[in-house]
Amino acid sequence: MEKDAENFLEAEETAIKLVDSLKKLQSEALSYQTASQELDTVRRRLLELIESTERVTIGSHAIIKILQEVGGPEILNRLSGLEKRLNDSTEKLIKYNQETIKRIESTIEPELLSKLSKLEENLSKKIIDQHEDIKKQKLLISITLISSIIGIVLGIITLF
Repeated sequence: MEKDAENFLEAEETAIKLVDSLKKLQSEALSYQTASQELDTVRRRLLELIESTERVTIGSHAIIKILQEVGGPEILNRLSGLEKRLNDSTEKLIKYNQETIKRIESTIEPELLSKLSKLEENLSKKIIDQHEDIKKQKLLISITLISSIIGIVLGIITLF
């Protein structure tokens, strides 16, 4: 009889441990589900950002066409406006990424955070590259305008 009571107590203790383990497992599963939802939100926002960047790129192409048609000072004015919008977008992107990283750090495993950081790094590099390209285009247009003015002046001088 004593042996049966002992076996019963051991079975009860094992059942309690099993219930605790199941509760921990359930909690961990919910944590992973939350992390997955956060990643989905980040993915959607990154897609929106990529679409926005694509629109800026398309707009840049359209601006370059207009610049060819419009001429010197208007070209420089429009490039300056584009550069300002790009700077504003970059600042917003950096702020958004910092907020996102803070949220993610509190809910997602380090491995996933590392992958997201690499993605952010690549995206930031592409934006910086695009910004540098705009600066180069602005310089090229300035040089072209100056060369044209010099050519006109030299042409006028040779007429006299």
